[in-house]
Amino acid sequence: MSNSLLMLLGFFKYDKNVGNIYLNDSLERIECFTASTKKDRIFEIGFWKSENQITIHFLKVYKTEDKGIGTQALIFFEKWATTKGCNVLKGELVDGPDSSIPSKLIHFYKKNGFDVVSTGQEYIYANIYKNI
Repeated sequence: MSNSLLMLLGFFKYDKNVGNIYLNDSLERIECFTASTKKDRIFEIGFWKSENQITIHFLKVYKTEDKGIGTQALIFFEKWATTKGCNVLKGELVDGPDSSIPSKLIHFYKKNGFDVVSTGQEYIYANIYKNI
């Protein structure tokens, strides 16, 4: 286990089912990992799994931007995904009220080893992929 993962697991309390299960339009179940201290949520990763891949629905970091928490969350999530037999992570970068600045998101995912492919669309402006 990597030092960064040990640090993350030692610092945060994890509970994968704390009322954060949602249904999307196609009635597929979206699961959510939530990391928190006793006082605050730190991050959430919403996703759904199909066969050997996981689609990231959202990754939210609360109150701790630019401190490496998003990267640590992805490291944790990738390691967990491989234990579930997944070898691909994918998702879409969308523009909306809860979204970060597109250039910042593109940089974040590229920095973390994802391929980022522009869609040329306005709302869904890029797709992300990573073999794990």
